[in-house]
Amino acid sequence: MYKQRDFQEAVAVLKRSVKQDKKDADAWQYLGLAYKQQGKREDAFKTLKKAIGLYFTQLLPSLDSKQKYDSLSEVERATRRMSLTAIYRKAAESVEGYLQLQPEEADFWLAQLKALRFYAESLGPTEGDNALFYTADVTTKAVVLSKPEPMYTETARMKGTQGEATFHAVLAADGRVRHVLVLKALPHGLTETAFNAVHGIKFTPAIKDGRPVSQIATFAYYFNTY
Repeated sequence: MYKQRDFQEAVAVLKRSVKQDKKDADAWQYLGLAYKQQGKREDAFKTLKKAIGLYFTQLLPSLDSKQKYDSLSEVERATRRMSLTAIYRKAAESVEGYLQLQPEEADFWLAQLKALRFYAESLGPTEGDNALFYTADVTTKAVVLSKPEPMYTETARMKGTQGEATFHAVLAADGRVRHVLVLKALPHGLTETAFNAVHGIKFTPAIKDGRPVSQIATFAYYFNTY
């Protein structure tokens, strides 16, 4: 219905879909886009943000699990990478729709969109300067030399905020941390301090076939009040 631009009927159908399966990210995405077309800004905000969160949840159990990835055949590995590429692209579409609603935190979401597009474009190729690899793909994985601890903000301490902030990042072949993507955020400035900590990581790049390559990595920071 959405593609036929019957947005009223699309909303009705998609609302039933997300009621039946609350984890259907695609249905949440199209529902948010349909709300946007109807001019229902607040509904579109909430629904697209829900879709983005679900796509990011799908990315959390990443291919960094070397044991699982090593057991796959070359065809299975390629299929897995294609599947993840599709998730990055769909998440980017949701973020694009969200940005069109002009959120207050537009700069943050623009950075997220840029990172998502990079992963979607670079995860597929296994050759070339922009190719992106997981630990199981490389001869020698990147070695983290130092990992700064993020600050616990005073506001978060006063509010008793606890939890985990999780990120994807590229440990690039040139020795720099690039394309940091926030997969799981925390309020009261904790995401920002963790984001800065990721950028402060020092490492030696991964090696594949005798040359430095870019490796995707997942970093989690845990905050608690004790």
